Amino acid sequence: MKNTKAFRLFSSIVQMANDMKELEWFFGKPSIRENTLISELFDIFKQYLKHPNDNGFTNEEVFNRLFSSKEFNEKSLRNLCSRFCGILEDYLVYNLSINNPVYSNFLTSKFYQTKINFEFSFLHKIDTIIKGNLPDSEAEKALILAQSVNPIVFYPKKSVRNKAKYSNYLDLEWQNNLIYWKISGLKYFCEKLFRFQTRGEELDDNFYLELEKLMSFITKEDISLIRAFYLTILFYKEKNQTNYKTLKDYFINNFETIHSNQRFIFTGLFNGLISLAHPHRLEELLELQLFGLENGLFVENGIIDEEHYSNIVRIFCKMNQVELAKEFVETHTPFLDVDKKRKKSIQARVACHIAFANSDFEEVLAQANEIKLQERPYMVDRYLFSLMASCELGDMENFYKKERGFREYINNSKGMQELGKEYKTSYKNFLKLVIYIVESPYKSYSKDYLLGTLTACNGFIAESKWLKKKINLL
Repeated sequence: MKNTKAFRLFSSIVQMANDMKELEWFFGKPSIRENTLISELFDIFKQYLKHPNDNGFTNEEVFNRLFSSKEFNEKSLRNLCSRFCGILEDYLVYNLSINNPVYSNFLTSKFYQTKINFEFSFLHKIDTIIKGNLPDSEAEKALILAQSVNPIVFYPKKSVRNKAKYSNYLDLEWQNNLIYWKISGLKYFCEKLFRFQTRGEELDDNFYLELEKLMSFITKEDISLIRAFYLTILFYKEKNQTNYKTLKDYFINNFETIHSNQRFIFTGLFNGLISLAHPHRLEELLELQLFGLENGLFVENGIIDEEHYSNIVRIFCKMNQVELAKEFVETHTPFLDVDKKRKKSIQARVACHIAFANSDFEEVLAQANEIKLQERPYMVDRYLFSLMASCELGDMENFYKKERGFREYINNSKGMQELGKEYKTSYKNFLKLVIYIVESPYKSYSKDYLLGTLTACNGFIAESKWLKKKINLL
């Protein structure tokens, strides 16, 4: 009995929902409860789930419990199980029709693991509900259809009455699955490239070969979400102003059709633009930032990513938009989904940016000491702000203390070892230049020499704008 479609479907639903109460409610409806055999079979299945080692769960034993006065008849049991399956299918359709997220996910992504044969009428019923509740977004629509219940995944019975309709259905599902395959592949390669460039994570030997194979399937006729992934990967592969502008223009012009899947594109635009290091990057970042805030692109499901939160404040402060930074902190801090200890360090980090922009260097030192998280971005900002504020205040004792700590952190910390060589070089260049600036009155470094050293770093240097300002003041 445990290998029957009825029990496998029953156990799959119970395991997925992790709750029997709603199923009991559904089977307790008067129209269902009046069939005592169905109710008894429900109780037998429920009992076996609690005691899976029960030896009395053979077809014959279950039949005897249901039809105690009759001789075993396999057809009668099969008909009852078929009716039981029909009720379970009605239960699934009901939950999907009321947009129960648990069941929607079950039916659109995990249900295929049961490998249960379903009647085409059931598949068509679910398919009708899904397509009747599709969102307007072309990208979301494609994703839902691609992941929806379909006869390819569910091994349907060969006996389909309406063969022409079934054939058209297969064609449609093939198209949707092809879309989903492209999206999944592009998303994977996009994420791997991002991690390689920002964290120095190694790529497989055949990474670019496999990427080129996938990219060869992308055409100009593909939906906007696929094109957006495609252009993001092109930008990651070769970060130049042309590729950036192409991606940015495509994103802005197609915003209405891809906006619900915008986060990876925005991340690509921001991180890529930062790495370009061209003269107008801050103006570009500010423009993107204001667009993102206006359209609610930084908050997803009521949560804002802490790195986005910090970067937004940083860019506002670098562009002397301190009041906008303060307003952003006030309105978006509630969207940080972190514990109190972590939030305190995050808020101290952004407070450093605001205090530094206001030239309140005592406050910068105080807030930097409140950054307690040991993760690399927080440790780096703690050292950078402490060094710059100490330099501005002329507190050389604290400056050299922090300089020694930062140098040791760059050379020995695990967090820095995970970074690419270019990123570590940028911090070493910063230390070299800031020491030159501090020691210039005593060692007669010329302004031209310092500016030449800054230029020789080829953009791989932290806080270059502040360094250049200090050099010009010498």
